[in-house]
Amino acid sequence: MRVSFVVLVWLGLMLIVSRTHADTIHYIGFNSFHPGEHRQSAQDFDDYIGELRPIMDRYGMTLAVYNVVHGGSQALPADVVTFGTATDQQSFQAFFADPALHAIFPTLLGALSGHQVVFTSGPFLPDADGQEHLLLQLDWLPAATEKPAKLREESSAYSQAQQRYGVRQVAQSTGIMSNRGLATDVQDTVPPQSLEIWRMRDAHGFFDDPDVQTVHDRIEALVDRSEAFWLTPRAAARH
Repeated sequence: MRVSFVVLVWLGLMLIVSRTHADTIHYIGFNSFHPGEHRQSAQDFDDYIGELRPIMDRYGMTLAVYNVVHGGSQALPADVVTFGTATDQQSFQAFFADPALHAIFPTLLGALSGHQVVFTSGPFLPDADGQEHLLLQLDWLPAATEKPAKLREESSAYSQAQQRYGVRQVAQSTGIMSNRGLATDVQDTVPPQSLEIWRMRDAHGFFDDPDVQTVHDRIEALVDRSEAFWLTPRAAARH
């Protein structure tokens, strides 16, 4: 039964990949552990990642794993966020067809209570050597709405606040496909139109700044929905 779950996941992901056109595939995974069994779920997840990395390496894939320190919601819960790449569709398909992946996949199914993946239009990854606070921001925007970046760029006071508090954007992209679930419950979801990664030396000072609050109030009035995740590297899941 578990093996059939793996096959269903593989087929679902192949459908997603077939809809994308970029040579390199970029994706973000939002993973939540079982409530009340957090320690065991976390250990099972780390065991899975440890066995997964050599399989990914065979296909030229990369994976970065981060703990969620704060953030998320009932609509998008996450204890761990993963950032992955695949070199092309062919290698991605070969990866999901690998029997070695099928053998370890039940460990992931047992470790997680929820999973959602977002595919992005281009490279989207935290800088590995940054030391400041790390923020992942996702925004869902109505059609024909200005992106938050434009409102920030139009405010010189906002730019000055970024310099004052050591705030810099690390990555920006657009969501092109998204789904929730790992097995028979896989469902398409609406991807965020804007994804951003930020580094902040003084996050509290920045968000408490009146000029920053003014711009953020304007952004909040534009977006349908936002999700924010404060991240830190997950030591147990590194190489």
